[in-house]
Amino acid sequence: MRMPAGDCPACQQRIEDWHVEWLAPPDQGPVFRGQAGIDCPACGASIVIMHNKDVIGVAPPDQPTMRRSRKQAEKWAQARSASLDDYLRTQSGLQYRNYDFEP
Repeated sequence: MRMPAGDCPACQQRIEDWHVEWLAPPDQGPVFRGQAGIDCPACGASIVIMHNKDVIGVAPPDQPTMRRSRKQAEKWAQARSASLDDYLRTQSGLQYRNYDFEP
C-alpha cells in the first residue's frame, strides 16, 4: 500500500513515501488501527497513520512505535525487480538511505 507524499506533523519535512508496506505483517494492524505509530524517516517521531492513508498527527507518548522491517523492504524491492540497496540510491529512496531498519 503506497502512502501519498506528505509532511511529517512533527518535523514538517516532506516525506515522499511513508513505506508502510515495509512494516512486518504483525505490526501493520496496530498502525492502521491507530494503536501504534510509525517512525518518521526524517526525524524518528512516532506518527499516527490510519488505514485510509491519512496522516493523523504525532502519536501519544504511551503508544508503541513500529519501525520498518528490512526483510519486508527487500521483498518489496524484489517484487519490483530491484534490490533494496539500489532503490535507496534513487531519488525516491534517499529518505531511507540511513534508516535504522528492524532486522
